[in-house]
Amino acid sequence: MRGDTVIVRAYGGKALLRRVWDVGERVVYVTNDEEFDKLAAGRPAIEPIGFPKEDVFRVSETQSRGRNLDWSQLEMWSPTERSPSQKPAGRKVDAPTGSTI
Repeated sequence: MRGDTVIVRAYGGKALLRRVWDVGERVVYVTNDEEFDKLAAGRPAIEPIGFPKEDVFRVSETQSRGRNLDWSQLEMWSPTERSPSQKPAGRKVDAPTGSTI
């Protein structure tokens, strides 16, 4: 779960690639790669931001390559499932920090 790469629906419907840090009752706390690495190392970092669970989606190989998104076709992310494209926690993701889909 921690370290999963997800797509979040930000303000205005903008799609962002982010890393999961934690999960609350109704939100998923996410951050970018740079801040994730700082948090994982115990260094000072910007606090992760909570997104409603319904705005957090699994990443597939096609989506991670920057194709246009159809929100209705995305699968909601779950902390108990990992898609085949997910990398284990603590490893860098190929997408640059702050990248959009």
